[in-house]
Amino acid sequence: MKSIYSALATDCISPILMHKSINQIKLSCGENVLIGKLNESKASKDLIELLPLSIKLTDLFGVKKYSLLPEYLSESGQQMHQFEVGDIAYWSPGPGIVIFYRQYKAMVDSGLYKVGRIESGIQLLRFEQFSALQIELI
Repeated sequence: MKSIYSALATDCISPILMHKSINQIKLSCGENVLIGKLNESKASKDLIELLPLSIKLTDLFGVKKYSLLPEYLSESGQQMHQFEVGDIAYWSPGPGIVIFYRQYKAMVDSGLYKVGRIESGIQLLRFEQFSALQIELI
């Protein structure tokens, strides 16, 4: 039987532990903020180890933003063959991070592993001035 103190302690700790398992990230460029969520893949966990991270984005084909990462991440998991607007992917040959902000019917490059998804603010990436990005765990 649980004591009232252990039940209270468990109730107090659970939201904190749950928050850490959500892997929410904030991507900011000045006053503009995007909120994303990383998945539970090994590459995502490797990415979390690099945070906070400042990167410079390059626009590719009006469809995605790309940046080199300072280190290679794990390549375990299923490679992507299609993408949706808002997907965040690790590109292993880079090593780089890719954020898809506009739909396009072409197949994706090989070596892409989905690591997460932008949940709000994806439309901000359509603007050219969105070129420097700070990524941090929230």
